[in-house]
Amino acid sequence: MKKRLLTLFLFLAVHQLAICQNCPSPPNGWSIKFCVERTVANSAKLQYRVGGCDDCQVFQKIWNRGDVAEFQLPIEIRYAREIWIRAQTLQDRKEIHLCLLYNHQSVREIKCNGNPETHDSEYTDRRNCACN
Repeated sequence: MKKRLLTLFLFLAVHQLAICQNCPSPPNGWSIKFCVERTVANSAKLQYRVGGCDDCQVFQKIWNRGDVAEFQLPIEIRYAREIWIRAQTLQDRKEIHLCLLYNHQSVREIKCNGNPETHDSEYTDRRNCACN
């Protein structure tokens, strides 16, 4: 009886593993990737929210050289159809380069070296980005 139960358990475990390997991976949603090799500034300030919603919560992140170069946006806005983003360098005349991505696909490249750059982007947009 124990042998049968063990065999059945092993069969079900292998079967479940085979099924999971054929499942599509879940979407990654919105993420940002800094083009570290093209970024001269040591830090940048990012603000982002759902696009087309002036009253929605604005999220903020300060990125410093040495931080992780690619990160996902907060879960509250990660799967939004449209994203509003403002990027600015925290060092005058020092450039930052970053890519706005949706499911690892380039949506927009953002470059700035002083004045903040502000953009609205939909997840269906596709623009090349040098570091993606």
